Amino acid sequence: MNILNYHKQILSAILALSLGALIISLRIQLIHGVSACPLCQFQRLFFAFCIGLSLWTLYSKRTFVGFKVLSLTSLIGCFVAAYHTSVQFGLVADRCRTAQSIHNLGDFQDLLFNKASCGQITWDILGIPLAPINAAFFGMVSLVGLILICQDAKAFIAGKTHKT
Repeated sequence: MNILNYHKQILSAILALSLGALIISLRIQLIHGVSACPLCQFQRLFFAFCIGLSLWTLYSKRTFVGFKVLSLTSLIGCFVAAYHTSVQFGLVADRCRTAQSIHNLGDFQDLLFNKASCGQITWDILGIPLAPINAAFFGMVSLVGLILICQDAKAFIAGKTHKT
């Protein structure tokens, strides 16, 4: 199966899921008042990148390049989400909540008034925290890109060129 034959469907699914995740997370935070930790907020950047790269790749003639960049961005997003998951499950220290050092009143206020801790699970879907769900999503997007790269290398070795 050649992924490039289904690239519009795959990119549309990535676009829809990323857009949905971003809209829902912003709605929960801004309308319902549930505060997000700094790592949750940082993960939103990767969803925004997925939205932009999916749109660019859908309407560009450089599908292969778009998938490569989308795959790399998603791989980084997967590592961030995996780190967030390890913080939530207590495998790594929660650096978002623990003050490294307090040098002035602003540092102390940040410590006191930062409501969301990265180690605290505030959002979940059916009992599953969002960080592992994000890691799975970004991991699958990266896997699609890896499959595409392998298919392109196989075609290159066979003497065929890839579709752009």
